[in-house]
Amino acid sequence: SASRAVFRLTYSDPSFQFAARKVLFPQALPRGSQHPALSVGEFLPYFSFLKRFYAFPNVCLRRQYFVKSQTPDYRQALSLIDLMLREQPKNGSLTRMKQLLRGVGATTVGSRLPTFTAYDTRGRLVSSTTLAAAPVAVINVWASWNYDSQDIQRRLQSLQRRSGGRLFVLGLSLDAGKSDCKDALRRDSITYANVCSGEMLEDKTVTKLGLTAIPDNIVLKNGRIVARSLRADELEKKVKELLGLK
Repeated sequence: SASRAVFRLTYSDPSFQFAARKVLFPQALPRGSQHPALSVGEFLPYFSFLKRFYAFPNVCLRRQYFVKSQTPDYRQALSLIDLMLREQPKNGSLTRMKQLLRGVGATTVGSRLPTFTAYDTRGRLVSSTTLAAAPVAVINVWASWNYDSQDIQRRLQSLQRRSGGRLFVLGLSLDAGKSDCKDALRRDSITYANVCSGEMLEDKTVTKLGLTAIPDNIVLKNGRIVARSLRADELEKKVKELLGLK
């Protein structure tokens, strides 16, 4: 059974974390795995054993097991995190993961954008209300040190210019310093709103929206999320489709 498989793993086994992942999260593994998943109830009796491995929750609850899964189960993920936090209440990584998963779960395709407000690099207020009012909107996570995300920035700038005012773009910069962010915006002639708090992935807006990587993005049509976490070509194609551009 899954429980016996977990207990067969020894403290000294260097493959402990990988094997435990195979037992607990087979949906994250390639097809062909024969290991059943444990429910939250089944997991509970064995947590006192597993909790000795501090890295275990950080490894097993990384975003690819739920966000990247073909059938993500955010409620299950949050239940497991709550279980772990009862045993490790001072584990900051788990606390941050819980906040992040709440954001990801609230921004799935088909959902309305969660309410938020922020100030851009020019001191102007931007909010979820503004994005919801636009026919098409994109939230883009980028940084001056990440080429792929800057490529998306430039593509979005071009699309916005062609949109006739129908596309609203909000950039969320993960730069640690506002000067780096502003220099990159000036160099690429980016004119749409960009937020840079200097808090990187700890930024409250990034966390609330469940944006977990760089680059990352959310696409909206009439205030409803229609896609997220698209690659550059996929994002450009999707936005053109929504705007009716060739």
